[in-house]
Amino acid sequence: MSHDRTLHTGPQPVHILIVDDESFVRLALARELQRAGLAAEGASSGDEALAKLQAVPYDVMVVDLSMPGMSGLELMQRAHQLRPEVLMIILTGHATLESAIAAVRSEAADYLVKPVSGRQLLGALSRILQQRALRQHRQQLVQSIAQAMLALRRSGPPSALPPDAESAGQRIRHLPPLTFDTQRRHVMLDDGGHTRLVELSEGEAAVLATLMSKPGQVLSCGQLSQAAWNYTPDDASAQNMIRPIISRLRRKLAMDRPQGPLIRTVRGRGYTLSPH
Repeated sequence: MSHDRTLHTGPQPVHILIVDDESFVRLALARELQRAGLAAEGASSGDEALAKLQAVPYDVMVVDLSMPGMSGLELMQRAHQLRPEVLMIILTGHATLESAIAAVRSEAADYLVKPVSGRQLLGALSRILQQRALRQHRQQLVQSIAQAMLALRRSGPPSALPPDAESAGQRIRHLPPLTFDTQRRHVMLDDGGHTRLVELSEGEAAVLATLMSKPGQVLSCGQLSQAAWNYTPDDASAQNMIRPIISRLRRKLAMDRPQGPLIRTVRGRGYTLSPH
């Protein structure tokens, strides 16, 4: 079976990082992927992998669960913090129920048991990249619907006062460390005494305004969609709509603070804004 069509649909080559402390495994798999026309590299440890991930936007990481030093699971968690969009394939020499559960909890896209051939890895890559392409297509459709819904809402009867006549109290929302101008879609972020100005898209602004209106409260993707656009899709469509927006907001509002990120994920429930 040929996987060429799935693996070469984009304008740029697919970038793969193989992380395994066993050099013969790492090099053999990298060579097989390179022969298939993929941009494959290797890393011998979690630390090396994170350093490479900061420099290169890899599409997929192939991670050995059992490595000296940083474990494969810890690497995956830290890698997702750096690049939430990267796909993960787990390699393990010991297929157990515990390792399978760990794969699910770490949101791995696939799970392969050693010894792994280049053909097996290419098959896994073909599957997960095809799934990603379908998700991206659904996200584009859902976001188009959301933008249309927002345009319909804005095309309704005009308010009694023009936007410039709105009071600052209505337009400016302040929730330290955020000061949000909802009309201009600008956020002033007080990052340890250093102030940054961040510009948001319409979708990002709508979601942030909803989170700021209910700080500390966990809101599902459906609730965020309903509050921001007055539109309630099914769960899968709501997730496809909201998750990319949350990811972009986190990058734009990233700051170093002991409490963790401003927008936190509550697994299985949704998202919450934790300003303090």
